[in-house]
Amino acid sequence: MKNKVNIAIRSIQGSLGEAPVDNQVVEMTVVGDLYEKHGHVYVVYDDNILDPEHPVKTTIKLYDHKIDIKRYGGINHHLTFEADKTHHSHYETPFGILDITVVTKTMLVDYNEDFLDINIKYELAVNDTSTGDAFFELRTSKIS
Repeated sequence: MKNKVNIAIRSIQGSLGEAPVDNQVVEMTVVGDLYEKHGHVYVVYDDNILDPEHPVKTTIKLYDHKIDIKRYGGINHHLTFEADKTHHSHYETPFGILDITVVTKTMLVDYNEDFLDINIKYELAVNDTSTGDAFFELRTSKIS
């Protein structure tokens, strides 16, 4: 059964040390769906932070030991997070394609049928140039 949920997302890219410098922080809250299907947990929502007129459909799929984030619309992108592993992907934008490399450092997931909490710390490189450490946090809360 699909549950309507509020989804709070926070993403930080840049220096995550004790004295963060030049961090790029993106925060948003949207309404979406949280559900289980074929033994996997899904979160689905529309992201309109970059272009309100052309939202990007985002699907997050949780496996036992990895997380996939797929985005389709104005941008197309498939990110895979898996602890202590490196994954490569392409980030398709209207302005061109970027090569993305992600090395997942830590990944914590807390889930029950009404709530999901994801925290991922990872290293990010764009076109073989490191952008430093990054952090992705997602929290859902069921809408009554």
